Amino acid sequence: MPLNLFSMDFFCILQDFLSVSFLEFGSNIKTFAINPEVTAEKLLEQCAVKFGVSESSDHCLYLVVEEKSMRLAADAVPHQLKSGLRKRQPQKDYYFIYKPADQPEETANPPIKDLPPF
Repeated sequence: MPLNLFSMDFFCILQDFLSVSFLEFGSNIKTFAINPEVTAEKLLEQCAVKFGVSESSDHCLYLVVEEKSMRLAADAVPHQLKSGLRKRQPQKDYYFIYKPADQPEETANPPIKDLPPF
């Protein structure tokens, strides 16, 4: 049975996609079809494969919300963060980036699991 583009089933399937940029926003964007409960740790593994990164242990997943970059904790659930951002009013621009954690200011702050107040 084909999916109706206006059905809830189709909408739920679309929500299971997560776009991630490599190194900087808009650069080499890959879309991941992942289960909504997947942790950042598991997504990091998929990013390493899809972006062809052999030294994946020094890479992190970041959530950037209106120019503020936040490193995700291993047990953070990216879909929950995405969902929380989509529900906030006013909605804020956000994106996910996979890149090395080589900047001291990026590693100085503890990684996030939940959305901070904005």
